[in-house]
Amino acid sequence: MAIPVGLFVILSHFYGAEVDTLFVVAVLTILGLSVSDTIVIFDRIRENLRNQAAVAKINFSEIVGKSLEQSYVRSICTSLTVIIVLLVLFFFGPSSTSILP
Repeated sequence: MAIPVGLFVILSHFYGAEVDTLFVVAVLTILGLSVSDTIVIFDRIRENLRNQAAVAKINFSEIVGKSLEQSYVRSICTSLTVIIVLLVLFFFGPSSTSILP
């Protein structure tokens, strides 16, 4: 979250970029995906803790690693879907969503 906002601050300082509704939408999209991924990973850890506690004694760090591995594919697919939608909007959407003159 800090990286896109910081990059925008630098661009606004040197090139005079202004905050508009598209920037707010982009920041909220990044925030929403980040929160969603965090919730999914914590839920996966909780589920794996419950399942592994009954089977065998496994180290907590191994359970967290396993949970992250299970969540990678979902996170990548979600990010790619958002990128595809944004590219379609950029190239085929109305002129208000394009930064080209």
